[in-house]
Amino acid sequence: MILLQWLRSIHGWLGLLVMPWIVLIGFTGFYLNHPQPVLALLERAEIDDGAFPAAPAGNLIDEAYALKVAAMLLPGETLSTASREPYHGRPALFVRAAGHEVIVQIASGYYFDKTEYSRAVYDRDGNRIHSKVYWGRVLKEFHVRGWLGGGLRTYLADATSLAMIVFGLSGIYLFLWPRWRRFRMRRAR
Repeated sequence: MILLQWLRSIHGWLGLLVMPWIVLIGFTGFYLNHPQPVLALLERAEIDDGAFPAAPAGNLIDEAYALKVAAMLLPGETLSTASREPYHGRPALFVRAAGHEVIVQIASGYYFDKTEYSRAVYDRDGNRIHSKVYWGRVLKEFHVRGWLGGGLRTYLADATSLAMIVFGLSGIYLFLWPRWRRFRMRRAR
């Protein structure tokens, strides 16, 4: 009887502890099987970066401009040099630092602050005009790791998995043991 009370207590606390992760892992698992309906609910309209107005004549969009923008977005960070690469098929300058890519579109001077999970778009005056979360990456990583970012590796997901196993096994025992005892008692009469 003490074992049954102990198992009920563990089962209840484990259920309370892992319930948020069970719901989120279920949601992310649904996303992995059916990405289009989930992304349709979460994603915002995309911005057409080809429609940005050209930089006014005399505004030089060069490496110094890109480094100035990156220093404004990432104060105190050591910045790499600006490299010229295409972004969405258009010439751009990339500055990488602290898990960010600051991407300056050469034709317009508009810039992007891109991380692993999101992207923000700014006009030449520094006004945010659009932001986007990379929901596919967020949901997949959460499903695999149980958390975002690599700091915890898969420890949280592994702990949740083990807790779910104990939760399931204790639930089976709590469900079957009283029924088995009643069955045996009826049979003994």
